[in-house]
Formats: sequence, C-alpha cells, structure tokens
Amino acid sequence: MKWLFTPYLLWYNKIMIKNSVIILITVFVCITSSLLSAVNIDSSTVVTPKIVAHRGASVTAPENTMAAIKLAWELGADIVEIDVRLTKDKHIVLMHDPSAKRTSGHNLAISTVTLSEVQCLDVGRQKNEKYTGEKVPLLEDVLKTIPEGKEMFVEIKVGKEIIPELKRVIESSGKAAQVVIIGFSQPTVVYAKEQIPGIRGTFQLLREVRDSKTKNCIPYNFNNIDVIKKIGLTGLDVHYASLTEEFIKKAHAEGIKIVVWTVNNIENMKRYAAWGVDYITTDTAEDAIRVLKKPF
Repeated sequence: MKWLFTPYLLWYNKIMIKNSVIILITVFVCITSSLLSAVNIDSSTVVTPKIVAHRGASVTAPENTMAAIKLAWELGADIVEIDVRLTKDKHIVLMHDPSAKRTSGHNLAISTVTLSEVQCLDVGRQKNEKYTGEKVPLLEDVLKTIPEGKEMFVEIKVGKEIIPELKRVIESSGKAAQVVIIGFSQPTVVYAKEQIPGIRGTFQLLREVRDSKTKNCIPYNFNNIDVIKKIGLTGLDVHYASLTEEFIKKAHAEGIKIVVWTVNNIENMKRYAAWGVDYITTDTAEDAIRVLKKPF
C-alpha cells in the first residue's frame, strides 16, 4: 500500500519547499526594508562627481576643437577642459602641445606664429576624415559655448605672459563665474587668481609620484594639501595613479576640492566616485555620464 501514498508525499514535499522559499524571501525583504528605514537612506543626498570632458569629447572628435567642445555639451558633460596657448601676436588659442605637429601634421610652434597662420591649419582630418577642415579655435569663441549651469576648465600651458590677455578675454566674455583656471605652474595659477578675481576657482595640477628606485606610483603626500590651503587655491587636480581615499578625505577636511585625471576605465570611475572625489576628468565623457549620472 506504501506505493499509493508516494506520489502524494512527493507532491506535498514540493509544496512545502516552495512555501518555505517564499517565506524566506518575504522575511528577507521585510528585514531589509526595516534596516533601510532605520538608517533613513535618502537617495537625494547621494552626491556624484562632476564629469569633466578632457579636451572636449576627445575620444570621438578632434581634441580642443569646437566640434569636440560642442559634442561634450550635447552628451551632458558638466565641464569641458581645454588647453590654451599664446600666439606670436598675443591671441589665445586652443592647443595642448607646444607644436601643432600631432594634431595637424604641421610642425609649427604656436608661440612663433600668428593667429592667421594658426587658423590655416586643419586639426580635424588627423582624427577622422569627417572632421576635415576643423580649425584651431580662439578662447573667446569657445567661452561663448558654455551653457548656463556648466563650467569650463582652462588649463594654462604657458607662463604668466598669457595672463593679461586671459584676463581681458575672460572678463569681456561675461562667463568669468563659469571659468576655472588650472595649471601645473603654481606661480602662474596663483597669479591668475590674483589678476582675475571673478573666476569660479583655481586648481593646481599634479603629476603622478613615482618611487625613485622601483619607478612604481606611490601616494601623494598630504603636504600638497597644506600648501594649497595656505596659498588659497580652490583645490588640486591630481593624477589617478597616486590618488588615495585618505588623500581625498584629508583634502575635504581642509576645505580643498579634488579633481582626478584622466580616468577612462569604468571600474576606476566607480571607485573614485565612491571615494568621494569632486570631479572626474575623462576622455570618455559619454561612458562616465552613463555610469555615474544614472539615477540611484
């Protein structure tokens, strides 16, 4: 007679197992909800870093051009970072390297040629045929593109000699409150801060630090933070390879903001965001916006 009850027992066991799983899931959800309520997590308080499009949307479009800058704004970047140099006849143009060789194929040193000579260069074709004819833009034209609520990081690639014209261009643009000056030369950035008081902020750039023997990257010294606080700059624009979570915490404790450059790896973006960095500079602005700006 035992065989008559076997199907029933199997059916009963399946029902009991299924019900047990449902009960466990329900209990887990209830406990999780209670814990979240207890700690009062509010997604509106989660702060994500601002996304800085390095030389514009430079993965897709030619760097430091109107095409790259406009694309970065269209993608939703919070900030566009550009590099500026002074021509022989004292005009400020966008160019990272001392020479136009890499972006145009013509080995012209920007400081030794006039604006008209610079604007004869094609700085688009080397990137992609569809950008053929893209010109080296003037800073004053680039500043006009900044949308309301956005910012522009202007990296000074030369010395103090650029400051008088930089002051004129920025102040006449009506966009000073949306402009941040950055640079590796601390004296030049400090001088810009003194001469152009209406700008939004000033950051000193730091290269990565390497061990003298192993050549491996090592963490930044906290003394960098103390110096920036003493001279009154807004913050530090640091290389990702020497940045630590402790450095960010120390900086914030001293009222110093941190920009990290240049982060193109998505997992690294997530890590620095979790550490609380204020800005992430990237060549891949579209990826950063997709990953870091999505609703929590």
